[in-house]
Amino acid sequence: MNRKNILVFIFLLLPLLLACQLTTAVSDLASSGGDDPANNEELPFATSATPTPAPQGFSRANPHPPSRTISLPNWEIEIQEFIRGEEAWQRLRAANSNNAPPPEEQEYAMLYVRIVNTGNSENSESVSIGLTGERAVIYRSYLTSLTEPDPWLETYLDAGQTSEGWAALAVYKSEANLLLTLEDQTEFDIPTEFMALSFNAAIPYTGDLLEEIEPTENGRSLTQPAQFGQIATSGDWQVTVLDFKVGEAAWQQVYEANQFNDPAPPGMMHVTAYVRLRYIGASDEAQFVTDSDFNIVDRQGNECEQDSIVNPEPEFRGEMVSGGEAEGWLAFWAEETDPLNLLLVFEPDFSDESSYNRRYFSLVNTGR
Repeated sequence: MNRKNILVFIFLLLPLLLACQLTTAVSDLASSGGDDPANNEELPFATSATPTPAPQGFSRANPHPPSRTISLPNWEIEIQEFIRGEEAWQRLRAANSNNAPPPEEQEYAMLYVRIVNTGNSENSESVSIGLTGERAVIYRSYLTSLTEPDPWLETYLDAGQTSEGWAALAVYKSEANLLLTLEDQTEFDIPTEFMALSFNAAIPYTGDLLEEIEPTENGRSLTQPAQFGQIATSGDWQVTVLDFKVGEAAWQQVYEANQFNDPAPPGMMHVTAYVRLRYIGASDEAQFVTDSDFNIVDRQGNECEQDSIVNPEPEFRGEMVSGGEAEGWLAFWAEETDPLNLLLVFEPDFSDESSYNRRYFSLVNTGR
């Protein structure tokens, strides 16, 4: 066989060999995987119904296990003691007899913490330490007006400085699976970390369920505000007005809240509203809400310039993660006009999508 015939024979044979190898590979895959779902999950084209889990410590569903010491990028934190309930209240009462009992349905929790600023910043920096549980709210010591036992924990330190002491927080008695929330605030984009305070404590991921909640038309525009008692749902929030007062009734409520609140100027009146807010975004990063996320507008969208008013109790404010709720009273000034002309507007000023989340609410209860 000459050289030319040999080359022709090779070119004819090569496709047959490749076809046999491909057939064998497909046959092997079918016999090894076949109808077995466990094998199919390992194929490169397999998909999952749940998101890729965050690394341990960076989500409530997968927190750091209980430990005395935990390291953040610029901090070393040691939890030396944790107590809650009656024991915590007895220690706080012994520290200062003016400390008030916990609010109804709540109890106190106390942490004794040692922290070291291990960073190298030339400026003083802070670390934020809180608690969270199944209610998806974040508890902070600064939200309670308490005098802790000595020493008091300082969380704003220079590089190399150390502080240790007590931090007291009010948590719901029913709160379970408590986790520490640890936020290194040296830089803006350092993610929150979580550490369990008991073995197996974790908060299951619910973001997939929350993502199924569709935005509604309720409250989307000035001309179509949500009616009293209706839930308005945006991409990240659900908001409901549960009660409101205007004029003299609102002023009496504001005056009882704090006798140093000023009466409304001529041509103005007080308006108060009790609202409930639920965060339905999927993030475990803290979402902080206050009365600054709300305002009073007229039907043309004109805002009324506000002055500082101490809100009635319970005051609206809160910090939450995915699924958490906050509720309480807001107080405003508004032009002395027919309440039919007033709308409450919600617009979170911290959101990149504030206009997308903006919702309007009628302050008229047709059932009264």
